[in-house]
Amino acid sequence: MSKEIVFGPKKDFIWIDIKKDDENVVQELKSQAKLDKELLGYALDEHENAHVEYDAEEELLLIVFNVIKKHSERYETTPVAFIIKQNELYSFTTAKTAYVTEFIEGLITRQPNLSRLSLIFKTLYQIVGAFFPVIKEIDKKRLALTEKLKTKTTNRNLLELSDLGMGLVYLVNATQQNSLLLAQLKKISLYRYLKCNKKVRQK
Repeated sequence: MSKEIVFGPKKDFIWIDIKKDDENVVQELKSQAKLDKELLGYALDEHENAHVEYDAEEELLLIVFNVIKKHSERYETTPVAFIIKQNELYSFTTAKTAYVTEFIEGLITRQPNLSRLSLIFKTLYQIVGAFFPVIKEIDKKRLALTEKLKTKTTNRNLLELSDLGMGLVYLVNATQQNSLLLAQLKKISLYRYLKCNKKVRQK
């Protein structure tokens, strides 16, 4: 079953969390045919790059964002996705990105009157914040291992140093992609704000 929570100033928004590693949940969503097949494909793809798509006519927004994969043997990232359609906000997570669901649920509990975009922005910034302690941890381990290699060089230590270096590169690249996406999203938010104000003035 998908998690569903009502939120917003008028309690007219619905957050729906889709566990994309649960085949039954995914099949149920597909059978409802509420979401465009192409966008749904992006949201479900475990190898999708971070990006944002906005359809002004349909008022449809897709966000794919890099997150740290928890409970993994290596330092890896994986995409989570969000789709806004009408009054519904969908999030697409897995068992290894379930902490994102906890972020969203916590925000709604503390601030139940958030708009959809405000909820997404706050969630994305929490995700970004989760990268920094991990990057700091990797850098600390890498420096300690480099010092150790000065006195004793082993294949195991060299491989570990290589893994840490690659992990650091992956995480830094992921944060850079996320930063570009946030900049795009801010432009879209400004566009929607100006568009809504124009409609109000025309009335």
